[in-house]
Amino acid sequence: GTSQDFELGVKSTLFDRHLTLNFAAFYEKYHNFQAQTYDTAVTPAAFILSNAGGLVSKGLEADFNAKITSELAVSGGATYADATYTDFTGPCYTGQPISTVAGTGCYKEPAGGYAANLAGYPLTMSPKWSFTAVVNYDRPVAPGYVLDASVNYVWKSDVYTVVPDPNTIIRGYGLLGLNIGVSPDDERWRVGFFVRNLLDERFDNYIFQNFVDPGGYAHGTAPEARRTIGMMLDFKFYGGDASS
Repeated sequence: GTSQDFELGVKSTLFDRHLTLNFAAFYEKYHNFQAQTYDTAVTPAAFILSNAGGLVSKGLEADFNAKITSELAVSGGATYADATYTDFTGPCYTGQPISTVAGTGCYKEPAGGYAANLAGYPLTMSPKWSFTAVVNYDRPVAPGYVLDASVNYVWKSDVYTVVPDPNTIIRGYGLLGLNIGVSPDDERWRVGFFVRNLLDERFDNYIFQNFVDPGGYAHGTAPEARRTIGMMLDFKFYGGDASS
């Protein structure tokens, strides 16, 4: 495939380098984009690589990094990305209504069989909105030792696992994380405590039609979809001075 990319942005540093702001607008046009589809016409049904004649991705990005005090920093970002197929013919999903207008929706091809016009649908697994936020705090707690703590949050909007099947949409969700640790000034080691997915947000990693249960759907999750609590111990090893 081929692509045309255009990007326009602004990078700025303010308040004696205590605040950094970046903005960018982008437009990307793809021809013969390689896309993944879920084909229920084969046995067993499977994800296959298909050729999308056209895809356009356009949007805005913004991020910042602010040094509030010598101990406290805040950073984050937001992205709006509208990635949409402009020319793509793929398989119909089981149960999709048949269109009476040729070339629209799920329609019958002249040579027989059925195909779906996917133009106007979003790129699979591509959220339109996403946000991130991080708060970092570092403070000396004893001579030669530093306490560090960070809170991070990531959120993204709905995505399709398989277009155009509305039953495969993964709803938007956000994940909150926490990490606290202590290390010496030379950072040779660090002992820490972390919590991932602090609010125990449950979400799917993928949803697709279950070929062994017609009309049913398979849902998959990952460890990130459950709250995880743990401790970590990190070491850094430095080589000796080889000079004589």
